[in-house]
Amino acid sequence: MAPMRSLVLCLAAVCLATTPSPASSQPDGATQPVAESPAQAPDPTPPELLTTAESSDYTRTASHQQVMDLCAQLASASDRITLDSMGASAQGRDIPLLILADPPIDNAESARKSGKLVVFLFGNIHAGEVCGKEALLMLARDLGLGDRSDILDDLVLLIAPLYNPDGNDAFDPSNRPGQLGPIEMGERENAAGLDLNRDYVKLEAPETRALTKLLTQWDPQLTVDTHTTNGSHHRYLITYMGPRHPAGDPEVVAFTRDTLLPAIDTRFEDQTDWDSFFYGNFSDNHTKWTTYPAEPRYGAASRGLRNRLSILSEAYSYAPYKDRVLGTLAFCEAILHEAAQRKDEIRKLVKDADQRTIDAGRDPTDDDTVALRIEAKPFKDKVTVLGYDEYDDEGNRTDWTGDEAEQDYEVELINDFAATLSVKRAFAYVFPEELTAI
Repeated sequence: MAPMRSLVLCLAAVCLATTPSPASSQPDGATQPVAESPAQAPDPTPPELLTTAESSDYTRTASHQQVMDLCAQLASASDRITLDSMGASAQGRDIPLLILADPPIDNAESARKSGKLVVFLFGNIHAGEVCGKEALLMLARDLGLGDRSDILDDLVLLIAPLYNPDGNDAFDPSNRPGQLGPIEMGERENAAGLDLNRDYVKLEAPETRALTKLLTQWDPQLTVDTHTTNGSHHRYLITYMGPRHPAGDPEVVAFTRDTLLPAIDTRFEDQTDWDSFFYGNFSDNHTKWTTYPAEPRYGAASRGLRNRLSILSEAYSYAPYKDRVLGTLAFCEAILHEAAQRKDEIRKLVKDADQRTIDAGRDPTDDDTVALRIEAKPFKDKVTVLGYDEYDDEGNRTDWTGDEAEQDYEVELINDFAATLSVKRAFAYVFPEELTAI
């Protein structure tokens, strides 16, 4: 693994329409100081093209209808934006898809012929985690209506700001307690009570099947999945993750983890007042930084098993809503700039990974295995993680008060995954003809 940075940069201000708020709040009123941004010119965006977050001064988030209306306005205002649909939710709501390209593109075949890298970004898979929904609408507007961006010279963007529309409209101020804004938000699951970020193997939900169809038709080389996370008290506005399952192509895993994500992290921190790091939580008295399982029922792992790059973006639930939205926007911008800069490398990476998979399937050897069960392991080198002092003089864990001093911890990074059960690669799989759903 490449050496990890301690990630303590706090440099230039965010180059966005709205400045970050001066403090990132913690539970129970604690605050984390954030450097002030310099004064900026008034936002010239017409009122009808503002997101709900912007127009409410970051107190509210958009309903499904408000998202649909803004998507239609954006498509009407820019020939770089085409409004399409991913499909319908369990309750029949449309899942809007914005296609950004210059010159315009409205179908997957045209995207392939363009020779450009296809990047898919989506939000609100967990519909109480709303910062991605608002940020992606701002991203589409800025790229579609602002000064022409070089990003569209190299990339075709697919943006689905509202992937879980049924959960989104189940507004309730009691959803996601402890999250600092908005006033009310949707719920985590879809209308059938399914967690859509656990559905990538069984494909039970119509939303998941619609997304899988998009991945098959458009074949994005990179997918960005935006969330909001709570958990441990730490000092990162954005945490992130890529594919990690050892059954996937090891070069795709290594490139995302050791090259692409560190470069995105550096770009994000150089251009904002915020810190970012690999997704995780403290454990064992702040001696370890752990993460979630790498099973393919999770989106990033599933897309990694397709030999494609995938990035999970998690904004910090205890930071103010405004910071989470603008931080997610800045992180997505950093991803797109790095993807555009590394387009040839990424294109070759996934092409070679596909060829390795095809070759292995055509002529499997006795020592060629596929991991079925896995376990998380620490990397050899420890890393520094930015947290707070949460212990008394005797080393006992204290209750969180919000007055804790900043504390950096040297920890084991539990983010490597190894097989505990593998099988020989099969030449083919046979399904009985009565399993027509397959």
